[in-house]
Amino acid sequence: GTKLLGQFSLVILRLIDIIFGMLTIYFSYKIGVLLFNNKYIILGIVTFVALLPTFAYFNAHITNVNLDVLFSTVGIYLLLIALKKESYKLLILIGIVLGVAVITRANAVLLVIAGIFLFFLKYYRNKRFNYFSFIKSVSIILIFLLLVSGWWFARNWVLYGDLVAANGLKLAKPQYKS
Repeated sequence: GTKLLGQFSLVILRLIDIIFGMLTIYFSYKIGVLLFNNKYIILGIVTFVALLPTFAYFNAHITNVNLDVLFSTVGIYLLLIALKKESYKLLILIGIVLGVAVITRANAVLLVIAGIFLFFLKYYRNKRFNYFSFIKSVSIILIFLLLVSGWWFARNWVLYGDLVAANGLKLAKPQYKS
């Protein structure tokens, strides 16, 4: 790693994290455009995201948090689009994006749960729940999510005995056992 390119490799990694941050701000803007018709509210959303202290902190460091935030933001954007106009390609893309987000950081599973809840609300309208459409949409998303991330959870289960490798540090370094 650092022997081949020296300190330049750290600069490249930081630049990649900055690009992830810029893309996150861009997709925050796209979410604002989807939700609001007021350019000042949209500008406020983008400014709020860009000036969050933790957002600025993580974008200045080399970490996987930036990638998780980016894929979570893209996932939210795609879920909001799917609430208005649903297609098989979009559902597949949502599954892939959420799968990458879940691999990046396990807490992105909460976004998957929120997405399922959004689809539930979408199909619950008019007091006549459309079970088939709900099950079909959620199944497509979950199938592609599992195709992208399922191997990771299986690996963690085999190596560490739990899905998210929470025991990994305890097994690697016995002094961390509780």
